[in-house]
Amino acid sequence: MKSHTSTSPPIVISRLMIVLAAVGGLLLLMAEMQELPIRLQHFIRSNAAAWLLGCVILAITGIRLLWRAGHHQTDWQPTRPGKRFQTIIVYTRPGCLLCEESLETLAQYRLWLPIPSEVNIDEDANLRAEFNETIPVVEIDGRQRFRGNINEFLLRRLIEGTPPLPDLRIR
Repeated sequence: MKSHTSTSPPIVISRLMIVLAAVGGLLLLMAEMQELPIRLQHFIRSNAAAWLLGCVILAITGIRLLWRAGHHQTDWQPTRPGKRFQTIIVYTRPGCLLCEESLETLAQYRLWLPIPSEVNIDEDANLRAEFNETIPVVEIDGRQRFRGNINEFLLRRLIEGTPPLPDLRIR
């Protein structure tokens, strides 16, 4: 089970890069406004293009690393590439940790699955009566496939056993 209290090294590094980019940009701005000590101001202003480029590179790299850390993708691959299924609906409710974990699991298989739609069961009395104790419920192309959690082994078998959708791109 994942710990929600610790922060992984890539996240710490990416946040540090973003903060350094912001500090560098602030120093460049302060140097242009002549708000820094003369030696530091001269150093920054004489290398302003490199300073700005460094800040931009740090910010972009930090944002990219942060995005990738939050969007892990599985190393598993089916024998045939391509998206499967037309729809995935996840019946959930606010504050449901199992629901969040199920959505994270589905996101790891995003190369082969459509983007899931979330339905809050608390907004519909019929859904609340049907799913109250079993959320999350994952419905794929109109069939309930998982209740309570997602078994990744079964999800992989489902992906593997389903032919990819036809490629609809115009050639």
